[in-house]
Amino acid sequence: AAIFTLAASATNHQVQVGSNFFSPAVLSISVGDTVTWTQVSGTHNVNGSTSIFPSNPVSFGNGSSAGGTWTYSFVFATAGTYAYQCDPHAAMMIGSITVHSLTQGSLAFTAISSDAPDAFQFVVLKPIAGNTVIKFTDRSWGSAGAFYSTTGEDSVVYTAPSAGLPVGSVVTMIDNTTGGTTVVGGGSAVGVLSGLSASGDHIFAFQGSLSQPNFIAALGNSPFVTTGTASSTVSYLPGTLTLGVNAMSIAPSHIDNGVFQCGSGTISGTEAIVRASLYNQANWITNNNLIPVSSWPACTFTIGGGGGTPTGPIVRTIGSIRGVNNDGVADSLNKVV
Repeated sequence: AAIFTLAASATNHQVQVGSNFFSPAVLSISVGDTVTWTQVSGTHNVNGSTSIFPSNPVSFGNGSSAGGTWTYSFVFATAGTYAYQCDPHAAMMIGSITVHSLTQGSLAFTAISSDAPDAFQFVVLKPIAGNTVIKFTDRSWGSAGAFYSTTGEDSVVYTAPSAGLPVGSVVTMIDNTTGGTTVVGGGSAVGVLSGLSASGDHIFAFQGSLSQPNFIAALGNSPFVTTGTASSTVSYLPGTLTLGVNAMSIAPSHIDNGVFQCGSGTISGTEAIVRASLYNQANWITNNNLIPVSSWPACTFTIGGGGGTPTGPIVRTIGSIRGVNNDGVADSLNKVV
């Protein structure tokens, strides 16, 4: 049997410390990420103590200010918003770090429909706490490391149910054609991705803001580009995401619609093995004609430990959509937990 392994997704973010500046002064990161500060000039320090910033979830810092070249690293294991300063220059050297609860690959897309009614689906690969907010957009990512446009395309803000989403949960989001989104599988949504383009489009899941996105996963009905200019139908892949690990296109060339095909209906294994199956284009049904949401496979995901021997796998069967009315809205759902 094939064995798949994945590298850890934690990122080490670099901040330069110099004469009266932190660069960048604002960061958006995931739980488990590291921030490393490197002094390049002056005499400074990093002080994120809760005695100075009582709203910080925990304290961090490297002590008294010092000259020369130094580095200081801290692993942010607790979600929240953090502030810090350089003590001798507190009036002008302030930094902030937003640590988001989800990491790259916490979810994976399992379907996209760019033929009306637009829809997409994802499966949870790491537990999502109750009321967690996740944003989805079809804005393209540009070569300069920012969204190609922050206007003219759509976004939807999803809130997980208060009980959270266990590993294996499947959530389907459907344009209800009246300016909103119908959610099947738990949670609620504000906004809608109603403009998924049949000429090429990409969906990004992220936390944070459009100017400081913390990406979780991406899916395209066209391949991501590595050269040229981004447009509403052409997108680069953000540097924090990796094809085959937390991002993919559904086919080698553009095709309107695609759905992950789970064969017998059950996908079992460690997170790494399930992820490898999800990100294999050969396991997707694709078509330039609409694949109705009512015919999307009702997959059961049995996901054990992230490494070797599964540890207490969780089994969730999240429903089977029985019908879709004329507005493209599911009118019945059989849910077995």
